[in-house]
Amino acid sequence: MIFRKASFFTVCLLFVMQSTSFAQEQHYYQTDFSIVDFQERRSQIFEAIGNNSIALIQGAASIKGFKVFRQTNTFYYLCGLESEHAYLLLNGRTKTSTIYLPNRDKARESSQGKILSAEDADLVKKLTGVERVRGYGSLSNDLVGTGLINRGAPYLYTPLSPAEIGND
Repeated sequence: MIFRKASFFTVCLLFVMQSTSFAQEQHYYQTDFSIVDFQERRSQIFEAIGNNSIALIQGAASIKGFKVFRQTNTFYYLCGLESEHAYLLLNGRTKTSTIYLPNRDKARESSQGKILSAEDADLVKKLTGVERVRGYGSLSNDLVGTGLINRGAPYLYTPLSPAEIGND
């Protein structure tokens, strides 16, 4: 009888451990909107800002403690990613979108599960329909590359009011 209880407990424990490890291997991504929805929304931004402009949208920062992370409304509306410390650059001249993400943090992933990072560039492009995905260390160079610091520089559009994240 004791052997049966121990066997049953062992089987249950193995099942739970296997399910948990499988869940941590999966990236979380929204299913509310399609890639086409995001591409159409970004196209509307391109039309609004014109050819000599760029738009930079900052995602939400990480949340301290045991609160659930929630992306800013604007960032989520334009690409659907719910990754902390992400940026979206919309280049009006080239009509291209670039997402900047942190690099992989294995220690954090070991406790929270898979987190989309710059190393997942191909997957992020597939999920969001953006043209480029880079580490956010490249953002400053890419901004300089747009001619932002030159004479006749493009206009920079960015939200000036605090981001709405729904838990304010």
